[in-house]
Amino acid sequence: MGNNEEKGLQKTGSSEVVTFGENEAPNSELSVARQRADIESEIKAAIVLARRFPRDEARTYGNLMKSCQRISFAGQAFYSFPRGRATVEGPSVNMAREAARTWGNIRFGLDIVRDDEESRKIQAWCWDLETNLKVTAEDEFKKLIYRRKGGWIKPDERDLRELTNRRGAISIRNCILQVIPKDFIEDAMKKVKSTLRAGVSGDLDGTIKKMVLAFSDLGVTTAKLEKKLGHKILESTPDEVVELKATWTSIHDGNSKIKDHFFNEVVKEEKTKLKVGDMTAKKEDKKKEDKPFNDIPEDKKEDKGRFDLLKQCQDLKKKIGEKLYYEVLTSIGFNKSNEMETNEELNQFINALKEVELEQGK
Repeated sequence: MGNNEEKGLQKTGSSEVVTFGENEAPNSELSVARQRADIESEIKAAIVLARRFPRDEARTYGNLMKSCQRISFAGQAFYSFPRGRATVEGPSVNMAREAARTWGNIRFGLDIVRDDEESRKIQAWCWDLETNLKVTAEDEFKKLIYRRKGGWIKPDERDLRELTNRRGAISIRNCILQVIPKDFIEDAMKKVKSTLRAGVSGDLDGTIKKMVLAFSDLGVTTAKLEKKLGHKILESTPDEVVELKATWTSIHDGNSKIKDHFFNEVVKEEKTKLKVGDMTAKKEDKKKEDKPFNDIPEDKKEDKGRFDLLKQCQDLKKKIGEKLYYEVLTSIGFNKSNEMETNEELNQFINALKEVELEQGK
């Protein structure tokens, strides 16, 4: 690999993954261009070798199926989360990387294409050296992380690296899945599920206890797991445990949030206690909550776009709570959302509120 090791280029099997160390993030477009040129020159050389030693698809398929027989791998190979009345599931980041490793003659990685004080732009890519098919995906994000006690803060080098890798992992997965044959991945998904069911059946109680501990680390209590299942956790069937593993992987990889899987029991309890006689009080409360819109000047009310943005602010206020709402508001130098003169300022404020809502769901 030579000097590329100093640039953070790591080789794993037949794949190369670009990562950046603590002081290795590029600070200029020139350094990015130079790094890309070095990587692409290596890939061009690898293309020659790939065509000289082409992959055996039957062997690569067998290797992937063999990997799917490992219970430790199968437990983190796919995710699942609810969307409306349907359930969405798919291959995880781990599955995509293993598929790329067994497929062979492939490179994938992550580049930082722009890096300034406020934000970072990354580009994930996957390159099949035999077919010369290259797929890329870009993502841009602000350099901010949320802390429950400190609100939105600038990350240190470690936190920024973790944020970059977390955002980049999903983009890399999506690129890989566009290169690997779809039927390979579909068969691998079926295989890991059967492996997982067999493994869970062999030690059901032990697997359930491990799952409880894993969810506990995410902040999900046993009571919430039992509410989702509709029975005691130790009464779970192998299929239910497999589904819980997919749920854990989905939350862990960032494909979904905790609140997507586990509803707020407190809110539901409050709704069941609502009586007909309380409706008048609720209407009065609604008028008070809508009061900020009465303070909007007449000329502003004509701007429906601005009015809608202000309403979004109030809706998010109800979701995250007044305390966090005003912490975010004061952190950007305002006391009221309708003090913001431009819609761009409102949009930035709304995006910050949505990030807080996202963190609350984890």
